[in-house]
Amino acid sequence: MESVRSGAPPPPPPSFLYNTRVGVLLITALCSVIVLSSSGSNTLASASLIGGMMIAYVLDAMRYREGSFLAVWATLLVTNVGLGYGLVVEDSDFWDFGYPGAFLGLVFGVGGRLVMNSGLLFLVGAWATLQYRWIQRQYPAVVVAFEKVLVTGGLPVAGTGLGWGLVGGGGVWMEEGVWLWAGVLCVGYWWFGRPLVSSYGGRHGGHGGHGGHHGGRHGGRHGGRHGGRHGGFTVIQRRSDAALLFLYVLMAPTMTYVAAHNETIFSLLHLWSIVLLFFTPLLVMSAMPKGLWWLGDSAASSAVKRLLVLVSLAGVLAGVEGRIVFHSFGQYIKIAPPFSYIAITLAMYGMASIVLLHVSGMMGDRMALVLLGPILMVSTAIGCLVVGVPVWALPAPLVAAAGVAMYSESRSGRDYALVVLGGLRTAGWFLWHHFWFLDVVLDGMHLRVVCGLVFLALVPAFGIPGGY
Repeated sequence: MESVRSGAPPPPPPSFLYNTRVGVLLITALCSVIVLSSSGSNTLASASLIGGMMIAYVLDAMRYREGSFLAVWATLLVTNVGLGYGLVVEDSDFWDFGYPGAFLGLVFGVGGRLVMNSGLLFLVGAWATLQYRWIQRQYPAVVVAFEKVLVTGGLPVAGTGLGWGLVGGGGVWMEEGVWLWAGVLCVGYWWFGRPLVSSYGGRHGGHGGHGGHHGGRHGGRHGGRHGGRHGGFTVIQRRSDAALLFLYVLMAPTMTYVAAHNETIFSLLHLWSIVLLFFTPLLVMSAMPKGLWWLGDSAASSAVKRLLVLVSLAGVLAGVEGRIVFHSFGQYIKIAPPFSYIAITLAMYGMASIVLLHVSGMMGDRMALVLLGPILMVSTAIGCLVVGVPVWALPAPLVAAAGVAMYSESRSGRDYALVVLGGLRTAGWFLWHHFWFLDVVLDGMHLRVVCGLVFLALVPAFGIPGGY
């Protein structure tokens, strides 16, 4: 009111604080959906999207702001029609009734894709709407609602579109895309699952200052338009929103993998894959700062968080053993079962225990450093004996393990030199023992040359981390 009396211009409306992460997520998902559409709808959607956005930009540059705004939403509507046309008319696979359950496949397949495309394009329109400052001034309630929709619904909708692009492409992506998808969802949870302060909270009766985890504004008596309060600040999400997002990131890749391999899901390889695919996101989300903020700050919730970290770590290590160590590198294991299982389990869980105790702060730094050396050397010795490292070559990995323990305390370049020398000596023995003697040519390059290049690449790989 003071600025109105004095004739000073009103302060500009605040910018949307999460433009970058929302834009990366939505644009990537939209490109993925368009690329995987049929050729006709792909061309129609791409042409309408590019042409419409150019028209909107020109109108905005000419200061026809309402026309530019309408052009954006009209472009998204035409794009949605193009994607729907290609899905319903051109994609004949959805109209194949020659197999059992064809009608249900039609309903869930076509209907799900139509809903996903419509939801994704609506989110793109909501994100574009937040870029118009005049809408922020004239319709503040709409801006707050769109911000909440983007933060709480962006990852489930756009994440599903990305999953369709990574997993639905078929072929090798069906096997590997689900793992990449799980990683993308974990990054998305880091972006949108933790408490985010509203960009516009200060405009609805709040304090107007910056604060909180992301330096946004927090509200006051209008906090009900947002999700709630956390740490004294008004946040966009409710606890239930974050909990549902947690379940989505946890279950979506796992259930997709189960559906894709339903005929052979009870094979040992797939079961270990499910274990690893389920517990890895659980470990990441449970261990990240404020990843489980929706559980609250009570003593019971802290105990639940620690339990989830312990259980998920045990599950990840079990999945790594079954899916990677014994399945992919079983030919390098020289100890007969069940002793190989026992030895590798002791080595992996021994190292994981000391790392977990140190990271979680459950024991002091001094105690962690005291236990790190013995546990690291014992675990290294067990692992080397399992893969058949001879006794004469065993000092090299032990020296590297000792160097890691000493470097953790001293941060000395001399101690890290032991890590580099011991690690390179062990890697050299592994390449020489398993590959050097093979007379194999790969794309015109002898395997010995490949081994030499791999060894040279290991030199900076071992050396560079010591500089930080």
